Amino acid sequence: MAAINWLLSFIETLLLAAGGLCGLIVAICVGISKNGFDGNCILFSTFEYCNATAGDFTYLGKPGSCHFVILSEVLVAFYVLLYALYHACYLAEKMKEYHRLMLPAVVISIISLVAVFVSACLLSIGFKRFCGSLNGREEFGVKLACSAVPKWNLHPKCGKDFLPHKDFTSGNYYSLMTTAQGAAWFGFLFLLVALISLILRRIMYKPAVGDPSSSDKAQITSNMVL
Repeated sequence: MAAINWLLSFIETLLLAAGGLCGLIVAICVGISKNGFDGNCILFSTFEYCNATAGDFTYLGKPGSCHFVILSEVLVAFYVLLYALYHACYLAEKMKEYHRLMLPAVVISIISLVAVFVSACLLSIGFKRFCGSLNGREEFGVKLACSAVPKWNLHPKCGKDFLPHKDFTSGNYYSLMTTAQGAAWFGFLFLLVALISLILRRIMYKPAVGDPSSSDKAQITSNMVL
């Protein structure tokens, strides 16, 4: 049983470290992408065209969407990396494992998993909507992949309600956002498996939780009898 617990702890350590790194990658990629659009969030943004060559934004995503993604991923990464460090110290026999922390860890891990799931959904759905609006150029007989960056700064006038904005550089936004999406879903998967491992260890340890207290009670009872 001890060997299984050690093996599961080792697996958890690797999964937590990988999940934390994925969270940092998501936060960095989304943050850099925001800078390319003058601090605006392109999740759920819409881009419309006047003709086959000119178009502009009619809606820019709410900053809260990107802020939630960045903040939740950073906080979760901070927690899981600290927890991974705790596991590493236990595996290296630098400290003992505090089994009483297992239940709070399960609760916090579930909350973290939900936050990462919502973050990944926001990234996937929000970026898909944005890319879908870029494909609106097809009505003019021109196909445009989301990875092909159009000219953002033409500011055309054709009767549509375009949003005024500073010039966007965008950078390699497509690679950044697709990397963020992949990292978010991989992070979710890593944390999910780590949570399952933690729950298994909690279940395995549960029968032994009462042993120390039971022995203490037995000792007290024997002393009272004497």
